[in-house]
Amino acid sequence: GTQQFVARGEMAEAGTVAIAAGEHVFVYGPPGTAKSSLLRLFAEGIGGRFWRIVLNPDITREDIVGPLDPTALKKGEWRRRWAGFATADLAFLDEVWKSSPQVANVLLDGLEERRVVAGEDEQAIPLLSAMAASNEIPDTKETQAAYDRFLIRLSVSYLRDPDDVRSLLTADAGTSLISANINTDEVRLLAAAAEVLALDPPQEVVDTLVTLWQQVGQNGRAVSDRRWRKTLKAAC
Repeated sequence: GTQQFVARGEMAEAGTVAIAAGEHVFVYGPPGTAKSSLLRLFAEGIGGRFWRIVLNPDITREDIVGPLDPTALKKGEWRRRWAGFATADLAFLDEVWKSSPQVANVLLDGLEERRVVAGEDEQAIPLLSAMAASNEIPDTKETQAAYDRFLIRLSVSYLRDPDDVRSLLTADAGTSLISANINTDEVRLLAAAAEVLALDPPQEVVDTLVTLWQQVGQNGRAVSDRRWRKTLKAAC
């Protein structure tokens, strides 16, 4: 199915690894580079529920996790009709850094804990993986915390090769439906297996990551301990 997209092999590989490891992806780049279409195709391939939103400061908590339940309100109960992010297997968060602080906190909790909370109402969400996109890199303390939740990061740009452009003009670009070859429960088992393997990883994987850790440190860059631990799971 991902062969429908031109010059997006790296993004397809990033999405595959993220879904298999139960982690999230951040894509840096301009709009119109097939990010949403590619993730929607992944959702079709696993028979999962796909949800997409373009964030801005006016987006509310209700837009993210669903409205209050009017039937429950009449009974004096504060409950939501969970929807959107709260019910998605795969989520695409476009312009992710432009949300309000309140919405950003909801997304942050959901990405990390796979749960959303509204008052006394709490919901476990089925999220396998989220892909966020922006043409900005976060530079505030608040957004850096959210940025750290995206284990896999990559940059995409518009096509530059004439042959790629020629192929693009006749490509399906995600318009052809594909059948589900694996279901969401099987994907969750795959992510659980990666988690277990990371508890007793192959020595060569550990040695390679230690070498990478040393190289990153020599370049004066800092990567959180949590990210290294999650990187081990993705490597496995």
